[in-house]
Amino acid sequence: MVGEPTSAATRDAWKSVTEEVSRLGSSLRAHYVTEGRTDALAELREAVQDLAVAATRVGSAAAGAIRDPEVQEHARDTFKALLAALTSTVDNVRSDLADQNGDEPP
Repeated sequence: MVGEPTSAATRDAWKSVTEEVSRLGSSLRAHYVTEGRTDALAELREAVQDLAVAATRVGSAAAGAIRDPEVQEHARDTFKALLAALTSTVDNVRSDLADQNGDEPP
C-alpha cells in the first residue's frame, strides 16, 4: 500500500543502485578521461541511449501493468530518475574530457 514504510531489503537494494551508479561514473571517468579515450565517447553515448530506450520500455511496461494511476506515476518518475542519473554521468565524463583537452564538450 502507498505510504507504508519500505522493507529494509528494498531500501538496501535501492541504496545499492545509487552506489553502483556512482561507481559507474567514477569508472567511466577513470577509463575515458584519465586515459584520454575521446575516440570511444560516441560508443559510450550510444550505449547510454540504448539503456535509455530499454529503461523506457521497462518503465512503460511496469506502468501499463499497474492499474493505480498514482503508482504508475511513481514508476515513471523512478525510471526518469534512473535515466537522469545515467545521462548526468555521461555528461560529466564528456565535460571532463573537454576540460582535459581544452575544448568545448563534444
